[in-house]
Amino acid sequence: MWTLVAWCELRDDFRSFRLDRIREPALGEPFPDEDGKTLDAFLARVRARPMP
Repeated sequence: MWTLVAWCELRDDFRSFRLDRIREPALGEPFPDEDGKTLDAFLARVRARPMP
């Protein structure tokens, strides 16, 4: 199953979205980079999590 990790404006946090559940994808204007909402910010958060 393919997923997309992206910033969710509704939840104000990173979320994983299943690609098979995206019904009508559309390309719009690109979002400007914002501190804490970038791929680097996501990867830093994942790397900082303690391993189970």
